[in-house]
Amino acid sequence: MKATIHPYKGYLNTEFQLLSQFREPVSFVIKPKDGSACWVEGKLQPNVPQKIRMSRPGIYEVQFAEGPTLSFFVEDGYKFGGSEYKKSFVFDKCPWAFVVMHDRTYFHNRETEEEYVEVVSPDAIEEISKDFVLFKNNGQVEVTLFSLVDQEPVICISNVLFHNEYFIIWSVGGDNDSNELVIYSLNKREELFRDKYSHISIDEQNNRIYYDRGSQILSINITSNDDFVVTPLNMKGTFGTFAQTSYAVFVEDYPYKKDLVIYSLNTCSERGRIRVSENLARINDEILIDVIQRKNALDELDIKASGCPEAVITAKYSEYHIFPCEQDVFYKETIREISSGSRGFKNTCVLKSTNTELSETIDFHSLDVVITDRFFCIYGVNESVVVPINYRHLMQHKKAGNVLSHGKELILREDNAYTQISLNGFWDNCKEGDFDYSYFSEFGIVINKKTNEIINNKTLGHFKSYNGINGRVITDRALVYSGGRILWIPQASNLPKELSPKFRYGIELADNEIYLYENKGRYSGFTKIKRILSELYDSSKYMNVFLSDNGHQILYRDNQVFTMFDIETSKITEFDNLHFVRHINGTKPLFRIDESRQAILINPITGRPIDFDLISNYQFVSPNGELYADSKLKEYEEFYNQITNKIISEQEYNSLVEKYELSLSQWISDDYEAERVKITEARKDFISQHQDYFDNLPASEKSNLLTNLSFVSSFIKKRGVAIIRQVSTSKVVCRIPLGPPLGYINYAAFSYDNRFVALAGCYPLNPGGGLYLIYDLSNQVVLCQTMTANAVWSTAFNKNGALAAYTSSPVTFFAGAEQEYPESTNDGNIIKYYNFLSFSPDGTYFACSQQRYISYRKGNGEIRTNWGHQPSSTVSIRKTKNPQNELINFDDLSDFVSGRSVGIADTFNPQSVASVSFSNDNKRLMMVGSDGTVIIRNLHLANYASE
Repeated sequence: MKATIHPYKGYLNTEFQLLSQFREPVSFVIKPKDGSACWVEGKLQPNVPQKIRMSRPGIYEVQFAEGPTLSFFVEDGYKFGGSEYKKSFVFDKCPWAFVVMHDRTYFHNRETEEEYVEVVSPDAIEEISKDFVLFKNNGQVEVTLFSLVDQEPVICISNVLFHNEYFIIWSVGGDNDSNELVIYSLNKREELFRDKYSHISIDEQNNRIYYDRGSQILSINITSNDDFVVTPLNMKGTFGTFAQTSYAVFVEDYPYKKDLVIYSLNTCSERGRIRVSENLARINDEILIDVIQRKNALDELDIKASGCPEAVITAKYSEYHIFPCEQDVFYKETIREISSGSRGFKNTCVLKSTNTELSETIDFHSLDVVITDRFFCIYGVNESVVVPINYRHLMQHKKAGNVLSHGKELILREDNAYTQISLNGFWDNCKEGDFDYSYFSEFGIVINKKTNEIINNKTLGHFKSYNGINGRVITDRALVYSGGRILWIPQASNLPKELSPKFRYGIELADNEIYLYENKGRYSGFTKIKRILSELYDSSKYMNVFLSDNGHQILYRDNQVFTMFDIETSKITEFDNLHFVRHINGTKPLFRIDESRQAILINPITGRPIDFDLISNYQFVSPNGELYADSKLKEYEEFYNQITNKIISEQEYNSLVEKYELSLSQWISDDYEAERVKITEARKDFISQHQDYFDNLPASEKSNLLTNLSFVSSFIKKRGVAIIRQVSTSKVVCRIPLGPPLGYINYAAFSYDNRFVALAGCYPLNPGGGLYLIYDLSNQVVLCQTMTANAVWSTAFNKNGALAAYTSSPVTFFAGAEQEYPESTNDGNIIKYYNFLSFSPDGTYFACSQQRYISYRKGNGEIRTNWGHQPSSTVSIRKTKNPQNELINFDDLSDFVSGRSVGIADTFNPQSVASVSFSNDNKRLMMVGSDGTVIIRNLHLANYASE
């Protein structure tokens, strides 16, 4: 590395950091890649970062008189805010620490103090060496090899098989016939070797790779020597498969017999031989004969038609699972017999050894195996076989208890007791009691339920708790991590959140400051050694953000203080006690500075200041302030008396319920029977007074009038209704029937000529679904009403009469003008997979995203684990006159890095766009992320005029 620039992608307000490691000062020039005039030139001092900010977007090159040419990209927009913290990584050998946000990663070198930021956001980072790491992303097979020397990605690969500090090895291809082994040198930065293979085995302990090419086995020694030699290994027979990591199974065919020969790949010597008893069908995972297919073929034979109906055809097959170890070769031989006319298979399983007379019939078919230098163990449910390596004739076969494993440590769990493997490989040291085994497989501990003592490792003391977030068991003496790693107390004092694999270093984000820790030993614990990234780390979050109508400033609220920030000059102005609203008639407000230099929020469509008293009192108000729809759900329900054909008040309804139905307190009171008799008599009197009505009820309803828990519902009908009123007098302008009562009223928006109102809501779980309704206030008629499959969340009109609403699916209902309102839910008007966000102030454009909503409960009442608003950072800009055609799409708020031109393994974990705002002239778009990040894009929508 001679020079670097970070980040490789930024915005017009990004400060790029240029750093030189030349020995002497070096001159540089920065030019647009398109060949236009030079923008920046200067001199760079060795190891002294120089900050650069570009005034125009584009791809730039940094050129030196000698050395590399660097490239970086400037987006046509501005970015503010620090995104959300994701995770930190720190390692023992590698000196670099990583603080990963949802849209960037901060780098810090604890040895050189060098720091920088890049626009990558891996979900996991794996240490390769001091100079290399792997970036990984959830849901992606590709990983990125990143050079910490050159500070840039090297290659993007998948199917990594092995790596050490000298090599990284991966596989290319799909099926076995086209797989290729690739060996890449980290020292030379080049691919050294590529060859086809069908099977591969990597012996990490001895740094060797074995693979087959036909029946030829080849060996590669992967040490520090880049100029390795591929060595062919000589063994007799036809290659079958690999066993464990350093053994191979070959098949030797003779006229009347077939042998499986197990070879040690380290010595090329024969370690064991198995005589195949029947038709060879399988060796470990290598299937040679599909026995199920053979059984199906046999069943299709019509033996009765052969003239010998009493005949039976049988066939036998041998399957071998082979487990070589240092002193012996164990194998499980399964004989599978199929017969015509029979169901299923007849199986016999025997565990054997090639070097002893060991032979034991077993019932289980699982292949859970643990091999150590002390014992061999194969086990299934309620059955296990353990063979001590030094006493191979003393096999222990148990048909009781369950084997639990933690690495190469085993225990045999039986009723109220468990047994451990002794040093000589026997089940020994039985302990009786009531034990908790739930932490054994992950942490290697067994807990006495009565005393909380960790009885299989008493040095750990007593169990205290389990921290699922950090993945550790806490005892009174130590922290035990997954895999059995132990951090002793007081070594665990002042413990940072993220630790290196061997607990030498730690890193923690606290109060928006990042600190590096070092472990000073078992009796000292972790010590905070320094604060890092103090100049680079951005913890700012922008909430309740508004764009100025001219697109030059943003206004945001922090507690009760509003701050105006000039996008280009960074000038800050503060305002106290401003009114605040999130939306006005389906649109996010803009702001402007009035004649008194005060910031005021305005309706983007009308350009007029917002009447905050009106909005706070009524919320859903027409643009001219004359009409309103209530925001309280109870106002959208009415009670209709079917006997009198009149609407009654909620108070009158409650009085009827109190008089004719038992309350909960009456149900559980000691005077229940007296109260029930009283209610029954009252019902009889009421029925008698309205006999004509009750005589006309269906027979099924009349039969239980006196016992019906909800007697009032037999004559009072609850109905959904939307009432539009005048602001000045509260006089009812219209009553809009909605069918059943709503579960939620989500939004009501008025057209800008006051002629129409659009409603969005959701019905209760049953009957379920959403409400979308357009009502003509002038003619008192419904133009469109539908009960959608999903809730409808918002509605909005533009100044020219276009209308949009969206559902949880998501889909957007769209009407470009009044004439299209009745057809706004037809397929031709629906924008599938997108949710509406906002119209531009002049109504020419609109923005949408891809956010959907998943309900808390399913239709059957079952609770979902993943529910609520699902994030999407997509912002799609479209023309109102051509809503199906996307003009431009932005994804600035996600982890996603478009283009993938630099080889970063991208992810797509979006931080949802919370709102968007167009400037008055449509030249700028503000996107606010739910994580507090703000992006302001220069749109240039005139470029799409022809579209």
